[in-house]
Amino acid sequence: KAYYGIFERQLLRYYKAASKSKARTADALFCTLECRLDNLVYRIGFANSIRLARQQVTHRHILVNGKNVNIPSYICKAGDVISLKENSRSNELFKSNFLERESFALPYISKNKESFSGTLVRLPLREEIPIQIEDQLVVEYFSR
Repeated sequence: KAYYGIFERQLLRYYKAASKSKARTADALFCTLECRLDNLVYRIGFANSIRLARQQVTHRHILVNGKNVNIPSYICKAGDVISLKENSRSNELFKSNFLERESFALPYISKNKESFSGTLVRLPLREEIPIQIEDQLVVEYFSR
């Protein structure tokens, strides 16, 4: 909950959806959490924290496939292009975060520095997600 900045009720909803999927519950859960728009904005590098990424999304600085999306919990699909709005590119904080931040070189995200955008190339695998957490403990907690 704390890592992704969501409430328990929302995490429970994600767990219930993941438990109905054909994939392993923990893998499906973390794949869904990783594909949230606010998390992808953070992973691409537009923001230096998930809180700032949520704020960028709600303040309409982010475009998904050229359309304005202001819902941080929006679940992106493979192939979605996430970009910074044209007039937001002049903001020094956003520009420096995107151009100078190289901390996340993830195989499921590709960055395009010229167009201030990133693409979710494919859905992430659990091994590629850069968080250290006991998946089984989360699943056991919500399965009670």
